[in-house]
Amino acid sequence: MSSAIINGHKLNYEVLRATGVAPDAPRETLVLIHGILIDNLSSYYFTVAPAFAAAGFDVVMFDHRGHGKSARIESGYTVDNVVDDLAALLEEIQVVGPVHLVGNSYGGAIAYSFTLAFPERVASVTVIEGEHPTENWRSVMKDALDQCLIESVKPDFMNKIKDSYGSHGVRLAKVALRILNTTKIVEELPQSRIVPTDALRSIDAPLLAIFGAKSNLAAQEPLVRSQVKKHRIIMVPDIGHTILQDAAKTVEVEVIDWVRAHPSVTATSKASVRLLPEPAV
Repeated sequence: MSSAIINGHKLNYEVLRATGVAPDAPRETLVLIHGILIDNLSSYYFTVAPAFAAAGFDVVMFDHRGHGKSARIESGYTVDNVVDDLAALLEEIQVVGPVHLVGNSYGGAIAYSFTLAFPERVASVTVIEGEHPTENWRSVMKDALDQCLIESVKPDFMNKIKDSYGSHGVRLAKVALRILNTTKIVEELPQSRIVPTDALRSIDAPLLAIFGAKSNLAAQEPLVRSQVKKHRIIMVPDIGHTILQDAAKTVEVEVIDWVRAHPSVTATSKASVRLLPEPAV
């Protein structure tokens, strides 16, 4: 693991170099963006990231502010804050040329927002069970965060988590509660800058959208189909929101094929990511 001081706080990141590729050979860079509260870069590290590196891609993962091993700062939890962190991180580690974004769940909102803010820096987008930050998205996120707080103070909360998800679920729930109770994420995330429902019409980058057929987000399919110029939609049968965990092989194959079909015209001829020394504590 590596870290850098980004926008005034410690940001943890991981780089997997392309394997089987000469150091001076051109390669694409994939940036993997995780979900919220119970998630961090390890969800990619232990699923699809090694396969992406083995396919000849440089892979960049990072823990969002407040998540994983990044600093749990008190304030600064809008979508734009995370987008700004990602933009600054790519500059800091000297990623050259447009990148391929892969966003899971809340990471999909980050991927969409980054693409809308920095279209010249994006070669392609993959969104796994995600949507862009519209007014409806903001309402759903606010309700979900508020409900988490309400449920968490009930005496049998952790017992229910354990019965449903086991000891691993309890650990994740405790992590989520620490974030909820020690930061302003509940207050600030709903204050994120929203975009119109038809904002996807302005995206020129090719978009791969992967949905679980049993997920509520599958309702995004007609919107993507009607608005995005270059798209491919995968509907994974018999799966809900947990595609990255339950259908990792599908994600792996589809993303590799998508990136190979849409290479960046400015893929660097040198190793595209520079590792930084650990910051002074």
